[in-house]
Amino acid sequence: MRHHRWLALNAVHIYPVARLNDWNQLGYSRWITGTTAPALIAPNGIFLPQNGLLLDSTTHAMFDAYDIAVSPDHGRQVVVFSPDSRQLRGRVLSSTTRPRAARDQNMAVSDNLLRWHFHQAILLNIRGGARECGTLTMQEATP
Repeated sequence: MRHHRWLALNAVHIYPVARLNDWNQLGYSRWITGTTAPALIAPNGIFLPQNGLLLDSTTHAMFDAYDIAVSPDHGRQVVVFSPDSRQLRGRVLSSTTRPRAARDQNMAVSDNLLRWHFHQAILLNIRGGARECGTLTMQEATP
């Protein structure tokens, strides 16, 4: 059964592909530092592993709904904004997602993208969704 351990996992985009126009207009591709040739992936970088996590389907849905987020400024800890029945609060992303630990730097998850998602989750959950989720820029989010 060891070869089936990845079967129930999904690739999750940290920055939603559905917001590609915002990604391009706001220049968020600058947060992708991978060296993969643009011809091999999209030239805007949104599909690179630096914009992704590997999660099970339930956690994926929670991440997409901004019910959970990862704080890159607090050791990449999971922050939960809804009832924590899965006991995710305080868990830490695998060290292989960090730039120093990743064997291939193209696989290291972007702190800036995690921070963007974290700020969106705060906006939606703590501020009560005062704005449409996804419109907060990093300049607005930075204290």
